[in-house]
Amino acid sequence: MSVFRKYVSHDGGSAHCPECRETISRQANICPHCRSDLKENETWQKAKNEPASAGCTTVIAISFIGLSALVYATNWVLS
Repeated sequence: MSVFRKYVSHDGGSAHCPECRETISRQANICPHCRSDLKENETWQKAKNEPASAGCTTVIAISFIGLSALVYATNWVLS
């Protein structure tokens, strides 16, 4: 069990600490890596309020488009 278990939860998404650039929970007020106080940091407050990116969904969509293009090209070459 990790000592920093309470910091690992990424229910609200994750973002990079503006001080050390490590990935942390958007709900964090103190970075578990560099121990920076993020409550007063304007950059963090902006990142915290932005909607979480849809990284996984984007990767799946691009993979599907690439796979579809590959199948289409293969069928075109073989015909």
